[in-house]
Amino acid sequence: MRKVDADFEEEFEKKKNSPIRRFISIIILLITLIIIYGFYVGPTGLLINSHTINTNKITDSYNYFKIIQFSDVHYGKTIKDKEFKKIVKKINMYNPDIVVFTGDLIDQTIIPNEKQIAKLNEYLKEIDSEYGKYYVSGDHDIKFDGYDDLMVKSNFVSLNDKFDIIYNKNDENIFISGINYKSTGDYLKELKFEELPSYKINIMHTPDTFDNISSYNYDLVLAGHTLNGLINIPFYGGLYKEEGGLKYNKPYYQINNTEFYISNGLGTSDLNFRLFNRPSISIYILQKK
Repeated sequence: MRKVDADFEEEFEKKKNSPIRRFISIIILLITLIIIYGFYVGPTGLLINSHTINTNKITDSYNYFKIIQFSDVHYGKTIKDKEFKKIVKKINMYNPDIVVFTGDLIDQTIIPNEKQIAKLNEYLKEIDSEYGKYYVSGDHDIKFDGYDDLMVKSNFVSLNDKFDIIYNKNDENIFISGINYKSTGDYLKELKFEELPSYKINIMHTPDTFDNISSYNYDLVLAGHTLNGLINIPFYGGLYKEEGGLKYNKPYYQINNTEFYISNGLGTSDLNFRLFNRPSISIYILQKK
């Protein structure tokens, strides 16, 4: 009986230490670590994506003009009061000339109470800029009746199918416009682009809206929505794609003379998970050629 037990234990040890078994154990461990990272580490922290935009369409006084974009906060999910305070502090630390928000402030699954709305108003008001703060609506924003009221009370200017001319201290100007969620941007047809300031910026939520404005030859277009696919596979890109970001879902495109950037956002939506894709804000610095 003892010999049988000994033979059984020896065979068991061989199987336990077999290369295949060790390989499977390593794979299970890696998958477990990836899941833990994606849920508890990936959605945290704050990266700064800085981009220099070289152009000959600005005057000397706009050289090093600084634009900060933040997007897809989805407040109430992974971004709450503590995280929002850090975002505001980080934005102000870079002393932006203008700030643009490209949609999805509060996650559609969250019904904010009066206290939360007051807090959001406080945080958004604290964002400082030299020449203005602008916003457009995202797909989650249109489900919150108080969104526009909150943004306006926080000193943001709506660019939902609207435009503005930004004048600097030398009274020189650049053009900025926006596209409302699911809008075709037809209002732009009424503008005489040849008479507008030479440097033109457009902001919108869904990147695939770009095809509606491509003929206007903007210099800089900024969008959000895609969250960079939440799970970003090296050499492949974002894994999760959704309507509004099926065609354009990479962080950057050069389309004719237009530099087109898509923010990977700050929060999470359906799944509180990010992998190789940390939350970020983006800084664009205009530099005269």
